[in-house]
Amino acid sequence: MGLDRNILERQLQFAKDQLQVVQNKLDAAGVELKQRRRDPVWRSANATCRQITRRIIAMTRIEKRDVALAAAKAGGDGEV
Repeated sequence: MGLDRNILERQLQFAKDQLQVVQNKLDAAGVELKQRRRDPVWRSANATCRQITRRIIAMTRIEKRDVALAAAKAGGDGEV
């Protein structure tokens, strides 16, 4: 069973909030932007954001495909 868009949006917002917390800690510690990429906590938080974003993009593509398929079926020409 796939996830609902609202659930994914909520998860993405939570992941972005967690990433912001990690970034604030690294900023307070004086870690440069290039060195931030080497921090394992930041990498994990950033990867989570990217994964959820990719899921939302995939869901959008599937929704567009389903709309096109429904329109083709409604057309009654029998071809998809």
